[in-house]
Amino acid sequence: MKSSRTNARQLLCCRNLALTALLVLGLSAALAYAGGPKNRLKVRGSAVFCFTPPVNITPLTGDLEGILYGYDDPAVTCEDKVGDDGTIPFCVKHRWDITDKGTFFTRGDGLLFPTKTPGLYKFSEWQTFLPDGTGDFAGTLSGWLVLQGIVDFNACDGAGGGSFDYRGVILVEEEEEEHEDDEQEDDDEDDD
Repeated sequence: MKSSRTNARQLLCCRNLALTALLVLGLSAALAYAGGPKNRLKVRGSAVFCFTPPVNITPLTGDLEGILYGYDDPAVTCEDKVGDDGTIPFCVKHRWDITDKGTFFTRGDGLLFPTKTPGLYKFSEWQTFLPDGTGDFAGTLSGWLVLQGIVDFNACDGAGGGSFDYRGVILVEEEEEEHEDDEQEDDDEDDD
């Protein structure tokens, strides 16, 4: 009889410990989420494009409906060594003008993967968020955003083009606004 009481106490103790751990983890997660970015946008969509140097203009559909501008920037450099398997690395700068929401900027780093069809490549491109967003994208952006699709260098009357799907999560940490008192103190210091 004594061993069954001991087992029952051990089970009760383990259950209470597990419930306490779940409560602590739940509260920690809630506090972490409450202190995190205020805006979390889960995005998904697609686009079809033709290369139009010096700036590619791509209409976007889906959660980021608007226009994507892609352009080479001399300040943006990337590895340009073709892989032994024929993969080609690339990098590009993007301006995302999202209808009725604002604008944000990214640097895209990607790889073109050759297929059996000459001039046809699959690609994956990972975005790094850059500063200077506007509207809903004003503030510090983080998260992840990936483009995956095909590029056909024979499409669009030989200029090249393709299509892609995008997906990701964009986190927007809003900038803290300056208070009028702080601005007034700065003006007083300038007068000295």
